[in-house]
Amino acid sequence: MEAVWGYEYYSADRTVDWQIKQLRSHIGKCRDNIVTVRGVGYKFENKE
Repeated sequence: MEAVWGYEYYSADRTVDWQIKQLRSHIGKCRDNIVTVRGVGYKFENKE
């Protein structure tokens, strides 16, 4: 998170996880396109 928001940004450890959860809840049937990559983060996969 420091690489994205810098050293001055204060957040909880699970901020990105919470944001992904919110995103998934709003995009409906495409929610499965956001894939968790353990130990790395998240990625988008086109699942047509």
